[in-house]
Amino acid sequence: MIVVGPFYFEGVLKYRPAQVGLVFLISPALIIIVAPIAGILFDRYRSRYLATAGMIITAASFAMLSYCILTENIPGILAAFVFAGIGNGLFQSPNNTAIMSALPKEKVAIASSVSATARNLGMALGVSFGSIILTIQFLFAGDTGDVLTVAPALLAASASHIMLLCGFLCVIVALLSMRR
Repeated sequence: MIVVGPFYFEGVLKYRPAQVGLVFLISPALIIIVAPIAGILFDRYRSRYLATAGMIITAASFAMLSYCILTENIPGILAAFVFAGIGNGLFQSPNNTAIMSALPKEKVAIASSVSATARNLGMALGVSFGSIILTIQFLFAGDTGDVLTVAPALLAASASHIMLLCGFLCVIVALLSMRR
């Protein structure tokens, strides 16, 4: 969403960069609100279902994005960003707390650094794979131009496919979270 989304907003919807930035503030703003609440709920109930529900909501937001991108449904896209923020907020705090609380105190510092490294590696791989998948889709369509010069329909279809793949990956994460 973070890599492909701005290209979609600028190339298909013709948003200006400042407008794109405002749209992309929706999810982090909601994470800031939801994550502490999820942390409090996890501290009280210790339920693995909180993180699982968060990832299911995130998966649904990607599926919603996939559809709304194709139909240029802006209210739907904005709602998907809201759900992504809520889902990530519900997932992150309980997941991080579960990781840290499962370890002896002397291992928490190293686990924290490994967790941060894994998170950053995941983001870097997500950017790389998203870009590669986007490029491959353009090549298969016979377009070798810059992202913003690609036909809007091709950009929208490619972004939609990537969102669907991300939703599928979130379902896998939800299943793994459920088994914890």
